[in-house]
Order: sequence, then C-alpha cells, then structure tokens
Amino acid sequence: MATRKKAGKGASADLGAQLAEARAQQAATAEILKIIASSPSDAQPVFDAIAESAMRLFSGHSAIVTRVVGGMLHLAALTTTSEAGNKAVRSRFPRALSSAGLLASVALSGKPTFLSDYESDADVGQESRTTARASGYRSLLAVPLLLDGKSIGTIGVTRREPGPFTVHQVDLLKTFADQAVIAIENVRLFNETREALERQAATAEILKVIASSPSDAQPVFDAIANAALRLLGGHSSAVTRVADEMVHLSAHTATSREGSEALKSFYPRALSSMRGLAQAVRSGEPAYLSDTESDSEFSEEAKELARSRGYRSLLWVPMLREGVAFGTINVSRREPGPFTDNQIGLLKTFADQAVIAVENVRLFNETKALNEERMARLKSFFSPQLAELLAAGKGEELLKTHRREITVQFFDLRGFTAFTGAAEPEEVMELLRDFHGALGKLVMEHEGTIERFAGDSVMVFYNDPLPVERPAERAVQSALALMHAFEPIAANWRKRGHDLGLGAGIAQGYATLGAIGFEGRRDYAAIGPVTNLAARLCAEAKGGQILADRKTVAALEGAFEFDALGDLELKGFSKPVAAFALRGA
Repeated sequence: MATRKKAGKGASADLGAQLAEARAQQAATAEILKIIASSPSDAQPVFDAIAESAMRLFSGHSAIVTRVVGGMLHLAALTTTSEAGNKAVRSRFPRALSSAGLLASVALSGKPTFLSDYESDADVGQESRTTARASGYRSLLAVPLLLDGKSIGTIGVTRREPGPFTVHQVDLLKTFADQAVIAIENVRLFNETREALERQAATAEILKVIASSPSDAQPVFDAIANAALRLLGGHSSAVTRVADEMVHLSAHTATSREGSEALKSFYPRALSSMRGLAQAVRSGEPAYLSDTESDSEFSEEAKELARSRGYRSLLWVPMLREGVAFGTINVSRREPGPFTDNQIGLLKTFADQAVIAVENVRLFNETKALNEERMARLKSFFSPQLAELLAAGKGEELLKTHRREITVQFFDLRGFTAFTGAAEPEEVMELLRDFHGALGKLVMEHEGTIERFAGDSVMVFYNDPLPVERPAERAVQSALALMHAFEPIAANWRKRGHDLGLGAGIAQGYATLGAIGFEGRRDYAAIGPVTNLAARLCAEAKGGQILADRKTVAALEGAFEFDALGDLELKGFSKPVAAFALRGA
C-alpha cells in the first residue's frame, strides 16, 4: 500500500509566503480598481493609489510614480516620508529623460534597475545621494511602465536598509507595473471617450444654434464661448476677432458684473499690445500664461482685468481660416499653473470645429447676399414668382426659346420730346424714375414681364414665362391703374411748366420668346407681329388713352367697355387694323 509523503516545513513556509504575496497583490490591484470606479476620469487618485499599493506590497519605506510627457520625466505621485524629503524629491522634477538618475535611466531604457546603497555606490551622484538622505532611504528598485513596449513612466520603491533586490522582487514589481499600466490606460481611454462626447455635445450645441439662426454670427460666438468653458472646466472664457491689427471682443462668459464690464471696456485693442494673444495669432499655435500676477511682461492693465475677472492663468487658441488666424478662443482658470498638453489639444480640436461653425455662418450670409443680388436682378425683368423659381434653379426650362400666345402692352410718354428739349438732364432722369417706379410696381403686382425700357417707352407682356390666368384682363387692369398713378406725376410737372401725358397700346397674339444676347449679358425677349401691333397702337393713342386690338377685346368677354375706332392704317401692316379705345380711361 502506497504511502503519501508530507511536505517539509520549508516547502510549507514558501507556499504560505507565496499565497500571502498573491493576496497582497490582489488587494493592491483591487484598491486601484476601486479608485478608478469611484473617480474614472481623474488620473491623479490612480497614480496615488499605485504609489501607496507598491509601497505596501514591498513593505517599503516610500514609493514614487513618474510619467513621460514630451521627452521629460514628470512626477506623478509620491508617498509621504518627511516634509524635507518630499521637497527634495519634488525639486528634481520635471527633468529630461537624458539626465542623470535611476528613474530617468529606467524610463529611457525600459528595463528594471535597482541601486543597492546610495551611500556607498560610486556611481551615485551627489544630488541623488542628498535626496536619498533627506528622504531616509538607502536602496531603490525601479521598473518601467510599458505600453506596447514603450515606456510611459516608472514605479520606484525604496527601503531604509541597503542591499540588493531579489529576482523575485523585481518580477513582482514588474507584474504590478503591468497591472498599473492597464489602470492608467483605462483612465486615459475613459477621458478620451468623455472628451470626444463633450466635443460632440459642444459641436452639436453650436450646430443647433446655427440651425435656429443661420445668418446671425453672435449666437454662434456665444455658444463657442460657453462650450469652450465647459470643455476645459475653466473659470471664464472669451471669443475674439482680429481685423486690421485690432482685437475685438465677440463673446464672453459672465463672472461678475464688474468683471464683465471690465472685459468689455478692455476691447477693442491693438494686437501688438496683447503679448500672449498676439503670439497665438501670429504663430497660429496655442499660447498660455501660467500666472498673470508673476509674469513680468503681462501689462498692468491686463493684470487688473485678470483680477476683475478672477483668474490667474490663461490659454489662447487661434481660430484659423486657410492657415491665418481671424480670432481666438480664450479660457481662464482661477489657479496659476501651466495647461497640460491634453487641455491644449482638446481646445485646439474644438477650435477647428468652431471655425467650421463660424465659416458656415459667413458662407451662409455671403450666399444669401449673392442670392438677394441675383433675385433683385431677376425681379427687374420677371415677376416675383418667376424670379424665385429661377433663383432656386427650377425655371431654366421656362427661358428656352418657345412659342406662346401672350398679351403685349406698350406705354409711351406724350410730350416727352419737347420736355427733354426744355428740361435739365437731371429733371429728365427724375421724370423717368417716377414713371418707371410707378409702372414697375403695378406690372409686378399683375405678374407681368417687363421686356425693355427704351427711354420714355416701355414694353410689357403677360402669360410668359409663367402662364397666368386671364392675361388680357391683367394687361388692361395694370394699364388702367398706371393711368391713375401717372396723374399726380403729370400734375407735378404741369406746375413746373411741362405738359406730359401717357398713352398705351395692348394687343394679343402668338410670339416667339426666349433669352437673347451673349454670355455675360442676356435679355428675355418676345418677337412677332403682336409686339409690333401693340407698339403701333400705343403710337396712335392720345395722352390718357388705352387702345386695344380685336383679339384683346374678344378675350375680355365684356369685362370692360370699349369704343370702336374703326380700321387704322398702321406702319408695318399691309392691311388696316381694327382698333378699340377703353371707355373711361
């Protein structure tokens, strides 16, 4: 019968130590995870927990966590030893990775290293030895924090007593460092996701403002200022515009009534007088001021503004259009100190999105102005309804050459030749402005198309390019209304010694219509006998008289009363043409 051998006491002791070590490591990791759960967006508590857990894991004297940022080694966390010791350690950061010292060497090489005795080791520099004495440690083990094989920082653990660290201790701290990197990455990824969501929310807010007021830049600037403040968790923010070397305030967030008034009165200001903002504008890169009180180049007036607004540090990020700054987004904080690369990058990304929003408003207004100009030009030829179709790109087919039955009007001033011989040129222009102004309004009201102005003569037609109901009726109504509108104009000129009248001719028939001219200068014209007939009838009309042809009278179906004038011999027509005069005109 086989017998089971009992493990020796040494083996039992080793197993117990390993279990205790594993439990300690699990507890350390659990503590870090607990910190992340309670404050997932703040890296500092995580760094502090890593330092505390590493020290307890080794029953060490102290622990330190560093991080690599931009080729420099920064202090991330430090356990307390003594006031003097902590001061000595903190004074050595930030430092270049290429500088002397164990932690910088580990961060640069990415390999664990320990120092057995800071007192006796000949390679230890005097500064490092002095720091060790002040902190009360004799030996130090440091391992890198590696992410994808690249060092992002270090963890260091000290002991009071000198002596080497075992392979097992090195492996233990390396394993803990791997878990710490995961914790740090969790915070970073959480922050990146949160920042992305905040940027999206900020951008969405601006887009919402644009949608509700697409032509007004002020609400957009206000939204940018508010969103930038929330994005960085700052104290106050402002948006400025730069034009002709002057800085203008576009928007700001409120601090106090006095602070807001001080900010408004500070602008406009010469760009050359604003060092930090000018640096951002001229370089196209962000600039910041760590402390408004201690900076010797910050003007006294600017310091007074900072005091009124209640801030000590300030970040400027330029808004760039085609590489040139047209303004800045400024965010301030109550406390002094530098802005982190992450904060600067966050506001810089937001500034790019803000520029798109500002540009959308600018382009909208430019497009609106161009459309209004185009609409005004179209309305000078066509009815408002057709002008709107053309401006919207829906009426081009209507302008192609085609044949259609239309009603044509001609108007002509009586006594105009004598008037031009006796009046000053300015008076002639005054008369034509009054006449054309009255005519244009009435023609548009009746949906007519003005074909051309020829001095005192005007041609109008109805039922093209847009078909209208009862075009003959519209032509007669508008002609009658113009006769009434011209009465006070004629009366005014009679007082000034000029006898003027207005004659009108109306005819209905088929014509060929479409755009004529050349690239860059086109008119819309009607060509055919009907236009000649209306012109000849107009020439026969006396002042205050409206003459029409037989087709026009027939189309009116008795809506108006006409007197038959018999057949008229008209120039350009081989046969006499029946003419009718509108009764009561």
